[in-house]
Amino acid sequence: MNYLEVARRAMDAARAEEKQRAEMESIVAENRRLSAACALLPAWFVPRMMQDDWLFALLLTNGYALVIATITAVSRAADGSIWLDVKLAEPSGKARLLPDKTPLKYLCAPTDRLTASINAAHVVAAFEVAAT
Repeated sequence: MNYLEVARRAMDAARAEEKQRAEMESIVAENRRLSAACALLPAWFVPRMMQDDWLFALLLTNGYALVIATITAVSRAADGSIWLDVKLAEPSGKARLLPDKTPLKYLCAPTDRLTASINAAHVVAAFEVAAT
């Protein structure tokens, strides 16, 4: 084996190690994000809705079900209120899977801008609205 081959293998090993380190850092960051969210809202839906892009609904105090694809973040405001940052479901996307016959009034994204923040005090229930 010549010097160039040894150098190439060493560089390949270094790249693989760096890739593995980056993947581990990403996993650690995701675990911290989920842990912080669960500390604010200790419920089943936080990790489920933060790790999946699906069709969920948040039943609000006004009786509407806000249809979302995922929760992107959970945070505490300066006044102590807890907020959910979400990606809304698009009516032309997954939201077309909503059940036709239901007493619920669904709210989906009114435009192609899908980001929203919801005060968690206005969320009564969280559930999936599409079957797998």
